[in-house]
Amino acid sequence: MSDRADRYERGFVGGWLTIEHYRRTGCRDVPNLPGVYLVHRGELDPPQWLVDSPVEVYKGKAAAYPIATLRARWDDRAQFLYYGQAGGGSSNATLRQRIRQYLAWSAGKTGHAGGRAIWQIAGAGQFRIAWAVQQLLDPLDVERELLDDHVAKYGRLPFANFRR
Repeated sequence: MSDRADRYERGFVGGWLTIEHYRRTGCRDVPNLPGVYLVHRGELDPPQWLVDSPVEVYKGKAAAYPIATLRARWDDRAQFLYYGQAGGGSSNATLRQRIRQYLAWSAGKTGHAGGRAIWQIAGAGQFRIAWAVQQLLDPLDVERELLDDHVAKYGRLPFANFRR
């Protein structure tokens, strides 16, 4: 079974549209519900790295990762580059709010630093975002399970997830 088919089976039936689409539409077609989301890059070829980040400084430090760090994290076997969650733990964020916050970084605004390595890949606007609404399970637990599954399969966290 392909990775994408596996994600469909796991409930990632929403979205699968480009980051550029969500920027253009303001995420209005993303549910205002808790859940988990992912960033998918359809190709496995090594990316072209961007030296700069759309946000120059974050918490008093340069926001861009060194290219050596990005190269070391890259896994050319994995198409899923980042997993995030909305509404897990004590948070009441929705998928729409969280994905909007995530995309804000690509426009040079801070607020959601997790997964920011994505914005140092040329063509990131063509990557796809998909989501799975989680109303019965805690999205934080589901995200941890997805990260654990990724580590079990690839031996490392997804490219843009720097911690569990």
